[in-house]
Amino acid sequence: MLRAPMALEEMTYDAGTGTVIYRSKMHLGLKRNFQVMPGAEWLQLLLRHVPDRYEHLARYVGWYSNRARGERAKDRNERAAPGHARRAPKS
Repeated sequence: MLRAPMALEEMTYDAGTGTVIYRSKMHLGLKRNFQVMPGAEWLQLLLRHVPDRYEHLARYVGWYSNRARGERAKDRNERAAPGHARRAPKS
């Protein structure tokens, strides 16, 4: 895993009730910024992010995605290609 799927600073555990409270940005669909769940359910959600053995699960988005990197390389190659500006043919 390249980075943790959940921030530890945003979680609190209540040992008395065995619940985990996770606070995040406001969720537009749920209209709230927290999730309360039993500890076992939280662990199940966390383990969904752990890939199986020998399984590749690193996905890159934005600047690091294959498409974005390919487009940047294509732009660099077009600018650096010799004969980029067309010359008049010799007669």
